[in-house]
Amino acid sequence: MRESQSFGLGVRVIVDGAWGFAATDELDRASIDRAAAQAVDVARASALCKKDDVQLAPEEKVVDRWEGPCRIDPFTVPVAACLDLMLKVDAELRKVQGVTLAEASMDFRRIDQLFVSSLGS
Repeated sequence: MRESQSFGLGVRVIVDGAWGFAATDELDRASIDRAAAQAVDVARASALCKKDDVQLAPEEKVVDRWEGPCRIDPFTVPVAACLDLMLKVDAELRKVQGVTLAEASMDFRRIDQLFVSSLGS
């Protein structure tokens, strides 16, 4: 079993009518400031070869939450039950004539994302 977490943020800007974007996985103030400065640099460079200025559609503020439908939360299933299922799947795969290698794995993900925009959401 393996468990991991990752964090990061992206900065999107419009400068001189062009998009700029940069990201970082370091969430200290200096790293965030560097990402913002890099996004501005990218936008300025992009502005040199743009045909038209970026035009954004007006957006109203939206605050919402979404969860994907799930009949059974996989994080509540005991590890032994997951292993049992994988062993059964592996056994069925190996019954197929010509199968010389079978592998089974499970991967569960819980993703939390927050979108914040000064222009609306």
